[in-house]
Amino acid sequence: GLTLMSLHDALDEAAAIALARSLKDLEHLHLWRCSIDVCSAAFLTAVGQLQQLRELWCWGSGRFTQQSLMQLTGLSCLQQLDVSKGEDVTDEVMDRFWAAVRQQ
Repeated sequence: GLTLMSLHDALDEAAAIALARSLKDLEHLHLWRCSIDVCSAAFLTAVGQLQQLRELWCWGSGRFTQQSLMQLTGLSCLQQLDVSKGEDVTDEVMDRFWAAVRQQ
């Protein structure tokens, strides 16, 4: 697993994307209090390629929306997701997200 905590400006988006792209077999990714936009399309595309990912904890700048969550539905091994959620991410949205993940 990989845990990156309280890095603030020490971890930029390009570095986070490069890490995700290079760690293809990563099973646990925890990003806490980092200044990157964890909901950017480029970052979520890179994370979405981590086919072995079981846990994703992502708290940085930005909040997950319905649209950003759906970029992660291809993570068929995902079992735990803890992210900062926007107002449009209701329990119903989360139920649809998990149903889509399990259909993979």
